[in-house]
Amino acid sequence: MKQFLETPSGNVPLPAFFPDATYAAIRAASFREVESAGLFGCEMNSYHLMTKPGAKLIKSLGGLHGFSGYKGVILTDSGGFQLYSLIRENADYGEIREKEIIFRPDRGKEKITFTPEKCIQVQFQYGSDIMMALDMCTHPDDPPEVQRRSVELTVKWGKRCKEE
Repeated sequence: MKQFLETPSGNVPLPAFFPDATYAAIRAASFREVESAGLFGCEMNSYHLMTKPGAKLIKSLGGLHGFSGYKGVILTDSGGFQLYSLIRENADYGEIREKEIIFRPDRGKEKITFTPEKCIQVQFQYGSDIMMALDMCTHPDDPPEVQRRSVELTVKWGKRCKEE
């Protein structure tokens, strides 16, 4: 088993815990306190950061490291769970398709298309050290056919992310 994960921002001993910094900030602690606690990285959310303050602004400020001031390892998740949970709550928010997720943040007027490729492109703009592939999430109570479709789509999307 591998002992360390090597990233552009440093090595992370495995297994690792990354506190949540959804919008590039931790609510209950400072990044200095995270480092003092012996933690080597933080997790930030691609979807939320794309909606506020936006990928262009983050890139212009030197990526997530420059934007947040955090020097440690940054893992960005795909935002797939956030999209899934909003769409599951209300189908007016969009739909999950074979090749993409269509999201309507205002329930109809604006349309954002999330593809595996776009998911990875945004994470590259952010300068993420560890990037997560777009995945199709499910509810634990969903029937087996929905769970199967989720695995199939996630594998297909993962291959597309890797190719990007």
